[in-house]
Amino acid sequence: GGPLLSANSQFRFKTLGFYFEPEIVTFMPNQMLIWSAKGPAGTSGAHAWYIEPTPGGCHVVTEEAQRGLLLFFIGARTRGTLLNSHQEWLRALKALAEAR
Repeated sequence: GGPLLSANSQFRFKTLGFYFEPEIVTFMPNQMLIWSAKGPAGTSGAHAWYIEPTPGGCHVVTEEAQRGLLLFFIGARTRGTLLNSHQEWLRALKALAEAR
């Protein structure tokens, strides 16, 4: 809940060659973040980040759901790239958290 991220805030990023401008639909600091976005050719998606406290810090679980006819045709080809992108996000998040 600050100047960079809060409920109903928007941001922009590029993945798999497409730009997305998601809106934060659920924001519970240190617990949960969910955003949704419209994509190309009538596609849409939502991405959730769940933060679970642990004795040594936290455990982050992330899930994504997508829908749209275009995804039916390209989904199998982009799945690996998308999973690698998610892994990179988690790696970067871990590195940033541990650097504090």
